[in-house]
Amino acid sequence: MILAISLLLMLSYPRYSPDELIVRVKGTGSIEAISSRLGAIEVHPVFRSMAPKLRGVYLLRFPRGTDILSLMDRHRSDPDIRYIQPNYLYRPCAEVIPNDPRFSEQWNMERIRMSEAWSLEKGSEEVVIAIVDTGVNYEHEDIKGKIWRNTDEVPGNGLDDDGNGFVDDYIGWDFTDAPTMPGRGDYTKWDNDPMDEGGHGSHVAGIAGAQPDNSIGIAGVAWRCRIMPVRAGFRVLTGGTYLQDDDAAAAIVYAADNGARIINMSWGDEEPSPLIRDAIDYAYSRGCVLVAAAGNDSRTDVLYPAAYRKVIAVAASDQNDHRAYFSNANAAIDIAAPGMVILSLGVKEPYWISSGTSMAAPHVSGVAALLLSKRPDLTAEDVRRILVSSADRMGNSPKLVDAGRLNAFRALLTITPLVARIISPENYSGFDDSVTVIGTAGGYRFDSYQLLYGVGKTPEKWRAITPNIGMTVESDRLGVWDVSHLREGPYTLRLEVNRPMGWSSAAMRRSSSSITPLRSSNPSGLNARSEADDGRRS
Repeated sequence: MILAISLLLMLSYPRYSPDELIVRVKGTGSIEAISSRLGAIEVHPVFRSMAPKLRGVYLLRFPRGTDILSLMDRHRSDPDIRYIQPNYLYRPCAEVIPNDPRFSEQWNMERIRMSEAWSLEKGSEEVVIAIVDTGVNYEHEDIKGKIWRNTDEVPGNGLDDDGNGFVDDYIGWDFTDAPTMPGRGDYTKWDNDPMDEGGHGSHVAGIAGAQPDNSIGIAGVAWRCRIMPVRAGFRVLTGGTYLQDDDAAAAIVYAADNGARIINMSWGDEEPSPLIRDAIDYAYSRGCVLVAAAGNDSRTDVLYPAAYRKVIAVAASDQNDHRAYFSNANAAIDIAAPGMVILSLGVKEPYWISSGTSMAAPHVSGVAALLLSKRPDLTAEDVRRILVSSADRMGNSPKLVDAGRLNAFRALLTITPLVARIISPENYSGFDDSVTVIGTAGGYRFDSYQLLYGVGKTPEKWRAITPNIGMTVESDRLGVWDVSHLREGPYTLRLEVNRPMGWSSAAMRRSSSSITPLRSSNPSGLNARSEADDGRRS
């Protein structure tokens, strides 16, 4: 019988503890007399405090199997009892555990505190994440209900109903047109079917937006937000996957023009592309949050478009909260997110495991979507600042130059962070004699800022360029760095923004960049990045 009762309590969420009541004594009443009348076998004060407002509250325990509701009703009008109630049970509001059967395999969700984050915000269908990738398996049962729909388009009528230049783009668009490449499958011309053929885009989309709590498979980060499939990648005969510049740029612009608030780009290259940069600048001007993967070459370089200033650059972290061994990283990294052994959606198989910075980026995109759902007026820079300032500190990862690991729960709790942002110089820029540093330093409880530099792309020691300056700066000159005395080679520029001493345990925001002074005709590179740390990192 006891086993049956316990099993019942586990199967049907119990509202109160069995065999217990809470009683508060009124006036000069005696708890001894009350407990005797009720038949209690144990009496314990609920509070140790002697504050008048907390006196006279007791927990009473009764023999196993006591009908406490009937007992409570019989004594509710007792003149010595101010109130009597069950010992209610409360489910933690700090956690929302979805019923997806493979959620327990998603270590990444626990690490970024998604269950707690969902108690604060589950997202809005009005917030759309564009996945610019190899397409999305939009028929997958774990995401088909989350796919963006172009409601201004009548599907299948052969007309451009909304006048956006794309016929029947009801669920996105396929921008792959690479007839000169040795591709396979659907890759030679644009069409209105952004179906994934290789699996990469579906895996990325599932991390950001697989439907939680549907008793199927896994849970994605952005519970209610929509996923816009924008295909720009194709497979070649040798098995690799590629995106062409024109296809990727057109896909970014399409996403921006058709309502995407976040654009995820889990791809990149070592060479900067003016075309891609133009598309990035356009999407940014439309208010899009741009997120990109840093690359998987284990190098101290960050791929483009992640290296662009207007893009949130994402490195990969592992299960031990270290930089994943394959992840590119330097001062251009804004934030890290789980990228090792990540379970998500597939094409040939319903679910599969993959690793890479491609997997890290959609975690950030998903949390960005939750932030915009909760606070729709946030700008792209606001979102970056909040994500970076709320990230958890990582150990043994010097190549990340202080970038932290994504914390969804803390991001949703963050209101007004300190701001440390280097706008210019751009990453990998070259200079002859001096560098004029443009950026923003300020925010809540601002005290001062300072510019510093270090040798190399991932320095551990810093030298002052300016003293601490107690003046806020908004998108203006922070200072001038004289590099005429430096040897040619990579250096990292850093901006630190501080709060008053004593206001918090470690009140600082950091922003870093890497630069090489020119001493020959060879171009040099500067990595610039912004990052915040207000003493709340763990």
